Formats: sequence, C-alpha cells, structure tokens
Amino acid sequence: MTVANVQKPPINWPTAIFMVAVHMIALLAFLPTNFSWSAIAVALFLHWLTGCLGITLGWHRLVAHRSFSVPKWLEYFFVLCGPLSGLGCTDITMRILINPSTTTALLKDFGGATWDGFFMRCLPMAMCLD
Repeated sequence: MTVANVQKPPINWPTAIFMVAVHMIALLAFLPTNFSWSAIAVALFLHWLTGCLGITLGWHRLVAHRSFSVPKWLEYFFVLCGPLSGLGCTDITMRILINPSTTTALLKDFGGATWDGFFMRCLPMAMCLD
C-alpha cells in the first residue's frame, strides 16, 4: 500500500483574518440597537450587486464564457464588482474559472477530494496560489 505525502498550500493569513473579522462584525447585527430596515435594504442591494452583477454576470457569464459583449467600461464595472463580494482576488478566481485544469490540480493537492459548492468557492479565498 502506498501512502501519499500530500503537501497542503499555505494559508493566506490576511484573507483568513479578513473573513473571520467580517463574520464577527456581522454578528453585531443581531444586537437590537443595531437593527434597521434601511440596513437590510442596503445589504440586499449589495448582495445583488456583488453576487448577481459581479460574480454571476461579470466573472462567470462575461469573462469565463464570453457569452455576450458589452462596452469595455461596463465590463470593467462588472469585473470590479466581483472582488467586492469577498470571493477572492480577480487573478486567482479568473485562473480557476477560465482554466478548469487549475481547479483539478488544486483538488489533487487536497488528496483528490471532490469538493463542490461552498468549499470550491472558499478555495481561492483561503489559499495562496502563486
């Protein structure tokens, strides 16, 4: 029986600290003194802006698939909205979206695990991929 020696990529500490801090600060919303309907409206708008326009429309449909074309300034706006969601930096995420072999190589680094959904979205945020 062969034992694999898997070397995991190092943790990107600034990003990991940022993600923990954001979630700790988000817990403050549960305090009764911090609740407001306008804050909920702003949160829903920013979720739509970064998730729908940034990730889904900008990174996925426009950059990864080139399924439509827009003026350059609008393309830049859509791609700029992606990192605002906290998904990761544009360079790493674009490498994963455009080149599926990058994702396959990353999964092999984790012992061939079949990750999908939440964990695959967290991978670019948590690891240094130089």
